[in-house]
Amino acid sequence: MTENRALDLGGTVLFVDDQPARQASLLRLFAAYPAVRPLTAPGGRAALGILKRFPVDVLVACQNTPGLSGNDLLSVCRRQYPEVEQVLLPQPWKQETLKKRVRTALANASRQRRMARLQAWAGSAASRFPEAAELLARLQASDRPAVVHSWRVAEATRLFGEELGLNTADLYAAALLHEGEKLALRLPGGPRIASWIRHHHERFDGSGFPDGQRGSGIPLGARVLRVADGYAEMAGTGATEAMCLQSIMQGAGTEFDPRIAKLFVMRVLQLAAAGKPPA
Repeated sequence: MTENRALDLGGTVLFVDDQPARQASLLRLFAAYPAVRPLTAPGGRAALGILKRFPVDVLVACQNTPGLSGNDLLSVCRRQYPEVEQVLLPQPWKQETLKKRVRTALANASRQRRMARLQAWAGSAASRFPEAAELLARLQASDRPAVVHSWRVAEATRLFGEELGLNTADLYAAALLHEGEKLALRLPGGPRIASWIRHHHERFDGSGFPDGQRGSGIPLGARVLRVADGYAEMAGTGATEAMCLQSIMQGAGTEFDPRIAKLFVMRVLQLAAAGKPPA
């Protein structure tokens, strides 16, 4: 993920500052990014209370706060909440510098969540195929755009694959390997997974490749991958979520299976209403 996109995907950021005017300035600074959910605390003790009650992605602490200094607060946070990214607020702070540091912290938090999900997937899949550990190692070793794209596709399939009666572990593996048909053949159930991968460039109207399959003649898993891949590809360009979903609906019936496209868009909107990014 690029740092610029991190503010669009958002997360919960806790700002700790005892000056109401500075708190208001911080809130105004990030008001242009609706996916960023800001919380404020007047001091270190209050911040620890919030961290105990609410999931927080990034903690931004002013150095001179009552009760606990910024450094002391971050030290406690590292011990008790190691998953929370931390930023020490410089004094005086400049808007662009702070935005850049928060962007970086949100991007790091997103990577942590991504790796946690991949590790959970690899752990559950390890008993089914040893290649899970190899695949996870490859993904952890690189954050190249192609790898990030594969992860986005995999995460998108999690939204609705189970509702369509598909094996979610197989679908997740297919998404991670969706440009690697040969490696997929090594997995249990490999021919089915490889078939999904082979045909995920087919279009619902029959104008795709490699075989020009159409409609229900395209394997269901491939139709799911097609929607997830289309969403992830557009998201990777920095397009807003609304633009990505509009593109999916515009392609329903031609590029995408309309039933799957509608289901996917509904699931993304449900997550958005709950304040959770799809990936």
